[in-house]
Amino acid sequence: MSVLAQTFPRRLFLNSASIFGGEAVARCATLLMAVIIARRFGSTALGEYGYALAFASILLLVPDFGMHLFAVRELSTTPERLPTIFWNVHWMKLFLTGLVALFVILAGTWMIPEPGRRLMFYVLAGRVLLQTYSQASMAVFKAFERMHFVAFQQSVNSLVIVVWAGAALAFHANLW
Repeated sequence: MSVLAQTFPRRLFLNSASIFGGEAVARCATLLMAVIIARRFGSTALGEYGYALAFASILLLVPDFGMHLFAVRELSTTPERLPTIFWNVHWMKLFLTGLVALFVILAGTWMIPEPGRRLMFYVLAGRVLLQTYSQASMAVFKAFERMHFVAFQQSVNSLVIVVWAGAALAFHANLW
């Protein structure tokens, strides 16, 4: 066995490549959305989209609270507790996403007077809330060192974004 193979096992290389590849695909999909919005609707629309996305992304902190990191740590040390940890994390996330959803509805109603901007905020907040459950699933894959599933999940999420953007362009939809 070569020194390189001992220093960097194949598993480490494949897991790292999967994580970086999945992140690259996700970032490219985000960049594509920004480019489409900037080219089709202008810099003002890109600013509105960026503001709504940033605000919605901050809300992601509430249902996460590091629970996916906790799940990775616990499952990697005691894999037999998968059902208990998985469901406890999801029940806690359900409660916290309910609180965030209530806040989003109230904040959208009181803070965003324009119906189009409010709708965009609701859609982006919904996307962020779904993302928290995606991270919980990815935590299980990470704990069991199945990083290729993480890359696949991020690729599917990115494909949904690209299809959504393509459909919006094909139907000449406005930003909202």
